[in-house]
Amino acid sequence: MKNDRSRWVRQARELRAGGIELEIPEDDWRDPPETGLIIQQCGGQLVSFAFDIGRTTGFVVSLRVTIRTSNFALAQFGLEVPWEANLNLLEDPHTRSKKEYYEFRNRDEYPRDGVINHFADIRCVRSRDTVIEGFLLASSSEPIPNRFEHGANIPGFVNIFDQFGYCYPKHISLSADRSQKLSTRNREVMRRKPLFEKAKAINDG
Repeated sequence: MKNDRSRWVRQARELRAGGIELEIPEDDWRDPPETGLIIQQCGGQLVSFAFDIGRTTGFVVSLRVTIRTSNFALAQFGLEVPWEANLNLLEDPHTRSKKEYYEFRNRDEYPRDGVINHFADIRCVRSRDTVIEGFLLASSSEPIPNRFEHGANIPGFVNIFDQFGYCYPKHISLSADRSQKLSTRNREVMRRKPLFEKAKAINDG
């Protein structure tokens, strides 16, 4: 029953993103506090996107987070997309090495000082008006569903949790970058083309 409801919510978010007015209690009845965080998506879909990495997916979300209360600890980031996906934030490169960049499986690199993943630390209490800005990076072992073509809008949520477990949600929009899949299809066509040409030459002869 819970899975059916989750599937309905994901489908409803897609329809709403397409301009259809729907009531979604899970989204509309979320009760953000009067104080706490201001979460802004920067640059829209121009700089926030989901992209193919083979049969997996990478996520890049440009955010600006302003803390509006004293003694706030940012405990955890979360990311939701409109399909069943096991999403994991990219690990801080300083955890295992001295690298100064985050790296996706396809070797795309993002300088550490431009990424906010490592700002999630329940032990670090931040003061009012602190601003955290940069990219939130995540990956998933599941591919982008085929219904999201290249350039399509993908609705989603960023969730930020404080030290007390309170969730601060922010609706976001991602662009579907299917360029890798498109280029793979083109390479497959190019590999098949000589066979077609050879068959044609035989028939013409």
